Amino acid sequence: MLILIRLNNCNLQNPYLILFLSNTHPPLLSKKKKKKLNHHIFLEMDSSNNETTHEFPPYFKVYKDGRIERYPDRFGNGGQDLVVPTGLDSKTGVQIKDVVVSPESSVSARLFIPKINGPDQKFPLVVHYHGGGFCTGSPFMKIFHNFLVSLASEANVFVISVDYRQAPDHALPVAHEDSWAAMQWISAHSNGQGPEPWLNQYADFGRVFLAGESAGANIAHYVAVQAGATGLAGHNVIGSNGQS
Repeated sequence: MLILIRLNNCNLQNPYLILFLSNTHPPLLSKKKKKKLNHHIFLEMDSSNNETTHEFPPYFKVYKDGRIERYPDRFGNGGQDLVVPTGLDSKTGVQIKDVVVSPESSVSARLFIPKINGPDQKFPLVVHYHGGGFCTGSPFMKIFHNFLVSLASEANVFVISVDYRQAPDHALPVAHEDSWAAMQWISAHSNGQGPEPWLNQYADFGRVFLAGESAGANIAHYVAVQAGATGLAGHNVIGSNGQS
């Protein structure tokens, strides 16, 4: 028996479901007909799933089903969105590693340490917050990674860049809250007893600087104010610098 059911509240152009009811096998379709039927079904499903409610090029678009897709190459400079691996930068001698700041929020950071000349060497600490309109960017991306490698090498400073959560997945002020929480996590290393060995051994908490560009500059200013207002212990923030 063949039953044709119409699906209500459905966006498909042909919202029908075919049921085969039989005590034997359902009628067999030829390979050609089966391929045509499957192709038609997937086209319908794809059309429905790809409807967007908001598009904000070159940053992201939001689909009707809630999915968020970020555009490739959002910085308009071929390949600048590529993720760069950690390790040793052979040109500068800068070492790079990633750390988890908060397992609960999945906030992480990338550390850049210049060439080390001795076990007791301490470097000024630059806490960096990347730009990107609060909705894009990462210290793992080539455009930021390369800049931070250069900063660590030429200024001879220890850089930690925070990968905070972003809109629209996480509405503001989540980015600011993540960044402040990261600053508190960093401060916990000032007595040499924190969870990250590099910060314990090589960061000079008497010389701490906050930096960022665009959205990151806004965050750096916020974190500096919070540090001053709460009397964050364990480090001395000498200055903050941001570029919009």
